[in-house]
Amino acid sequence: MRALHGAANEGVRLRRAGPRRIGGVTGWQRAAAIAAAAGIPISTHLYPEVAAHVMRVSETAHWLEWQDWANPILREPYEVKDGKLHIPDVPGVGLEWDEKAVAAHLADNF
Repeated sequence: MRALHGAANEGVRLRRAGPRRIGGVTGWQRAAAIAAAAGIPISTHLYPEVAAHVMRVSETAHWLEWQDWANPILREPYEVKDGKLHIPDVPGVGLEWDEKAVAAHLADNF
């Protein structure tokens, strides 16, 4: 919980956390609960396809950092319309790799 350590005592107005560095979905939920208890908005950092899901269940969700870096290797990239991310209504996080695109980008091919 280093990402939110001392949040209430240090005058923090906004926290940004990345699911990969904060302990995945479980770590995010813990951090989001701390942020909510302190009334601090929480935003994401990287891994937007996963972060989008955790933001939906975060009481003080503020801003989703979005990059489309994975789009070239996804079968169906998430869609952004009118400034809003549309999360697919499918099991899990909704990601499927485009195996041909992944194979084309393997380090062995360079």
